[in-house]
Amino acid sequence: MHSQNLRIRRVVLPIIRYEHSSISATLNELFGLANLTRRDAWAASLLSLLDEPAPRTDAPLHLVDAPPPTRGVPATHSCGPADELTRRHARRVGHFEQLAQRRRAAGEAAVGGGATPEDRGETSALDGMTPEAAERYIIDTEAALRRELLVAAEL
Repeated sequence: MHSQNLRIRRVVLPIIRYEHSSISATLNELFGLANLTRRDAWAASLLSLLDEPAPRTDAPLHLVDAPPPTRGVPATHSCGPADELTRRHARRVGHFEQLAQRRRAAGEAAVGGGATPEDRGETSALDGMTPEAAERYIIDTEAALRRELLVAAEL
């Protein structure tokens, strides 16, 4: 596109009043609806900005196709190297490890134990884990926890 084809209006906006709820506020004003929450009652309507005398002609009529979905390739959810664990992997695996440790500690306390994982010589599940293994661990652990909850709900 050439810069002479672009029509950009310079408007000073009170930015603090324009946010996601401005969409609701605009629909409320446009169709005479009641506000849903205090947030959209506070938000400014965008209706005053929609004052083009005619539809724009400089916008593309068609967009490029989206890339095809990847199958069988685990998402890395990061911009880092594909062979390193992401923060999401480390956070989720760490969370499930803490949950398992608390369950073990509760069981050991019930029978008079109480040794820490370090006392038992345990290491983190994250040690040497690949992103694919972390993703599989997360999926399997979530599925096992769901099954446990369903069984407990049936009791």
